[in-house]
Amino acid sequence: MPVSAHGRVPRARIDPIVNAHQAMLVFELAMSLPLRPETLVMFLDELWRGHELVSVNDTTDPFHVVDVANTMGAYGAATDHTVGLVIATVRPFADVHPNDRELWLEAVDAVEACGLVLVDWLIVDSYGATSVPDLLADGSRWFQ
Repeated sequence: MPVSAHGRVPRARIDPIVNAHQAMLVFELAMSLPLRPETLVMFLDELWRGHELVSVNDTTDPFHVVDVANTMGAYGAATDHTVGLVIATVRPFADVHPNDRELWLEAVDAVEACGLVLVDWLIVDSYGATSVPDLLADGSRWFQ
């Protein structure tokens, strides 16, 4: 399966996104600068190629990720080519919160209830990105 060259942003509907680094290359194109609270969602097709990217502004409450997962899961399920989602929450002045494990599990359940897979949830702060499932040792959900 072809994968974009190292360092190049995966092309929509062409290159599969196989890890958090590649997902971040895409998210970085859409993030507001300077960083502000927002949540971005990338929709993946059956070959894990990104095909849509949505940004939700002012997601200041950590629980907003569950609301976004519910809404975007329902939207993705209504399309005939979405199988998974990757979520990135921008927290410019904070990183991982103690309740993020519970929020991750709720977001996973919300997306799975729609028949899709929540591949990753990335928390982005001014220092970089952290994969919540990797941090929690829940295991990688990335395409193997």
